[in-house]
Amino acid sequence: MHISEKALEFLIGWEALRLQPYQDEAGLWTIGIGHLLTPRELASGGLLIGDNRVRWRKGITQEQALALKQQDLEPVMECVEARLHNLTLAQHEFDALVIYCFNIGNRAFSRDSSVPRWLETGDKARAVDAWKAWNKVTINGVKQKSPGLTKRRKAELQMFLNADYSGRP
Repeated sequence: MHISEKALEFLIGWEALRLQPYQDEAGLWTIGIGHLLTPRELASGGLLIGDNRVRWRKGITQEQALALKQQDLEPVMECVEARLHNLTLAQHEFDALVIYCFNIGNRAFSRDSSVPRWLETGDKARAVDAWKAWNKVTINGVKQKSPGLTKRRKAELQMFLNADYSGRP
């Protein structure tokens, strides 16, 4: 499966298109549409978009940001498909899971989140509760509930449960 255009619009609505580097709520350097800059990218001042090395310190173009988003989403889609390969997902369910996985990270989705496990057992109610629990950010080593993530999880779940892509920050 592949993420839908509606889901991409949803994701851009939540992540925002930021052409200049900025620090997110947890203080992590980010650029484009939610691209967390890696330690290597931070140290070098460059990042790879396809085969092109791009200097990001003075910003990137909208075209580069969109290409970077597609590049970032490929391993996320693969992660969701690999982790939930036994399930038949509707497009809106896949979209919501990809957006959730993009936000929490592939490792967290595959190993730490119990959402995939509950979905595999058919217990949607527990999956929803587990999904809602991923609403915290770590600031100075302390996990804190984030109103923004709480709202985002609610919107993701509306997509997952009801094919409702309208949730925005």
